[in-house]
Amino acid sequence: MPVSTRRVVDITVRVVLVLAVLFTGLGSALVMARRSQRSAEASRRELATRATIDIRATTFQIVASLSGVVALVRDDGRIEQQTFDAFAKSALAHTTLGALGYDRVVPESERSAFEAEIGRTIHRGATTGYAPAPSAGEYFAVRMVSPLGPTTRSLIGYDIRSEPVRAAAAQAARDTGVLQITGPVRSQPTNVVSVFIVQPLYQPGMPVGTVAERRAANVGFVTTAFAGTSYLDAARRSFPPGASIEIRDGNDVVARTTTPVVHRSVARTTNGSRVWTVAVDDHKRADQTAARTLTVGSMLLASALAAWFLSAARGDAAVRRGASRSLRLAQLGEAVAAAESAEAIARVIVRRAGNVIDAMSTELSIIGPRSNIMLVQR
Repeated sequence: MPVSTRRVVDITVRVVLVLAVLFTGLGSALVMARRSQRSAEASRRELATRATIDIRATTFQIVASLSGVVALVRDDGRIEQQTFDAFAKSALAHTTLGALGYDRVVPESERSAFEAEIGRTIHRGATTGYAPAPSAGEYFAVRMVSPLGPTTRSLIGYDIRSEPVRAAAAQAARDTGVLQITGPVRSQPTNVVSVFIVQPLYQPGMPVGTVAERRAANVGFVTTAFAGTSYLDAARRSFPPGASIEIRDGNDVVARTTTPVVHRSVARTTNGSRVWTVAVDDHKRADQTAARTLTVGSMLLASALAAWFLSAARGDAAVRRGASRSLRLAQLGEAVAAAESAEAIARVIVRRAGNVIDAMSTELSIIGPRSNIMLVQR
């Protein structure tokens, strides 16, 4: 193989080795970085899933606490205040609910008697300044609230049918016989973002096998508002400090932390008849220390290898130059030996010595025994 070809092959091999070291290290660092990123995402997904489990557990606890309320209804379809207060006290002790309401179905024909019984008019709630409810043919009016206090007392006489979301939930509960949970609404009278929960009540002894029968037998509801922040507290009970969470019902926010969710992991859950989306961010970024260290190490190793190859190449070049110079010097000696006169020797030396010592030009001076210049040849 010619020398030039061997040099090209040698250089190519060395370049390939340097690039192989560099790209192998960078590739491994990329794999490590992606693995760390997937690990961080998996951790957030686990938190989101755990949050949905806590939300469902909270709802299940509420549903279980309200399930026994049907036993409170007397044969005439009414509930006694003392009995309702006792039930509410037990239910609130086992949940984070703030209060329970008993809403009676009031036909238009009984409105005056109902208003006389509660000592106030049937109204549309705090958001309207407790304006009297317009004639509607039928009302779902709050008859009792427990515990009764300065805030909850204002709910007496509130017609939940006057607000579309609550009305729809109550009618769905009545028609299906199943507890209903709404999307986020403003609670009455505190105006806190909450979900409205409705448990239908039916008169004992009446058939409830069809929608028509359930409508005929419906005598009222037990209702409550559950603050979205209470779901938030339940969901992040086992979260690491500083984690963010956002709970949505469709596009509506049920609750969210003050710190926004940025790098989100999302899980979905059913809450009653609702589908909720839970987004979580633990604000822990993927640890890329190992990947960065590997990247820097690979670059340093490739640089060191390249420097070593370059140094070796320079050494090889010096060896090749020395061998070439020795060859030219031997050829010069042969030419000098073949010269027949001093002038001929001088010409040979001038002509070839420059090539031996890699000089651009040469000049030969012969000095005599008395230090006199005997010959100058350029």
